[in-house]
Amino acid sequence: VLPALDPERVRYRLEEELLTQLGKTADFDGLAARWAGGFDATRARRDLLARSLRLSPSMAPEAHAALNDSARVLGIRGALELYQSAGPENAAMHLVPSPILVEVQGHLLTQLDDAGLRMVFGHELGHYLAHGSHGERGARHVAARVLARGGQGDVGAQRTAQLLQVAAEITADRFALLSCQDLGGLLRAQMSITTGLPVAALTWDTEAYLAQCQELMEACLTGSDQARHDTHPEHHLRAYAAWLFSETDVYAELTGQGPGTRSLTSVEDTLDRILKRPELNTDYDPLEPPPLEVHECALAGAVIVAWSDGPLATE
Repeated sequence: VLPALDPERVRYRLEEELLTQLGKTADFDGLAARWAGGFDATRARRDLLARSLRLSPSMAPEAHAALNDSARVLGIRGALELYQSAGPENAAMHLVPSPILVEVQGHLLTQLDDAGLRMVFGHELGHYLAHGSHGERGARHVAARVLARGGQGDVGAQRTAQLLQVAAEITADRFALLSCQDLGGLLRAQMSITTGLPVAALTWDTEAYLAQCQELMEACLTGSDQARHDTHPEHHLRAYAAWLFSETDVYAELTGQGPGTRSLTSVEDTLDRILKRPELNTDYDPLEPPPLEVHECALAGAVIVAWSDGPLATE
């Protein structure tokens, strides 16, 4: 069990900066207040039950053991419920105060090894600790998720909210490493999730993978490349950030592992240099054919223009 784990010791400081920026945008505080007042935990749990299977300890003993151990290491007390649903390989934390709801999608439970499961569960429980629905901060993080998905607000606020989600993922990955306390296991899980292959399928060379991540992120630091992200960082950045954290004095103090040769401040200075660069819009490639919706909108616009000028000719 980690000694007196304070989430603020682990939180990526960029979160606070971006939350402050969002607080200056129109109606962000109002959106956070409306969400906090309207959240129905009972309904959220019932909706999850309707579309997934709640796994009892007898159904998935190994998964429950990994989940409970992750919670114990992170100092979380309270009822835990584990759910399995179909879909692409992913996991999610449903930010209900109690019980703590963890959802696994796809084949993750059979795809990952024990270290990988502890990494995934530690990540989701890290979201619970650092970004849960409890308190004012939790409501503001949920409001930011709404903005990041384009639900409300202008484009500038949406981009800020998306970057906040990236920072929150880096924070949660730190909890993942604290949970499994195995950098190689975390990297192996990241490779497995990225490729979709089970960890038993290949001999995973985590050192070679980390070298790839370091090379790409160092190119980002020199300005010759740029990290990709939407609301989640690309896997190279995640692995690179986790490796940096594994070498910090904070990680060494909490776990007794790692060299402890880096300060958390210096690590976050490095991550800031990668993430604070002006973004290019990589969502649309002009060399690719436009999506079908563009043609449909063009046709609808032509019809509107034709009707506005009088009766529409049959030809």
